[in-house]
Amino acid sequence: AESQAKLHVDQWHGHFWMHMISGRKRWTIFHPEDAHLLRPVVPEGRHHPVFPSLAELEAGNDEGFARARRLEVILEEGETLFVPGGAPHLVVNLTDTVAVAGNFLDESN
Repeated sequence: AESQAKLHVDQWHGHFWMHMISGRKRWTIFHPEDAHLLRPVVPEGRHHPVFPSLAELEAGNDEGFARARRLEVILEEGETLFVPGGAPHLVVNLTDTVAVAGNFLDESN
């Protein structure tokens, strides 16, 4: 429990889904159109942005970050979550978890 994935965008801006078999996860998801408000940086030689930690973003007085549309979700056993392609997100495991998930591309992304 309390393990986590840092704030990120999935590769190729693919859509993502997760079905929770057991346990609980807290998701923070930002609107794809607001990714630039989260101060991403693309390191030299890389193709994907790196974001500051959520704690860093929340501690600052950045008006852009304050405008970023944000959704907080607790994913419970038996529930399925969809994250649209390009949506910056992070997840914290609140308990030990078992889940199945997948990324996919289609004509919308």
